[in-house]
Amino acid sequence: MMLITVIVGALCGAAVQTAHPKVAEFLARHLEASQLPDAPGLRVVSFALMMCAASALLLILDTRGSTVLLLVSGLVGYFHRQIRDVIAARRR
Repeated sequence: MMLITVIVGALCGAAVQTAHPKVAEFLARHLEASQLPDAPGLRVVSFALMMCAASALLLILDTRGSTVLLLVSGLVGYFHRQIRDVIAARRR
C-alpha cells in the first residue's frame, strides 16, 4: 500500500503544473483582486489542492498510507525536473 501512496503522491505533485492555470482562473472568478494570492502563494494553493485530491483518491482506494510519505512523494513529483537536473549534473 505504501507503493500506491508514493505513486499517487508523485503523480499529483507532477500534475500541479497542469492544474495551476485552472486554479488561478477559479480563484480569479470567485475572489476579489485584493484577495488573490501572489504567484508563489498561488503555487502553494495549487499544490495543496492536488495533495487534497491525492488524499481523497487514497481514501477511496482504502489505503492507509502515511501522510508524510504522501507529502514527500508529492514534493518529489513537483520538483522532479530540478531533481533530475541535479542528478544529471553530478554524473558529468
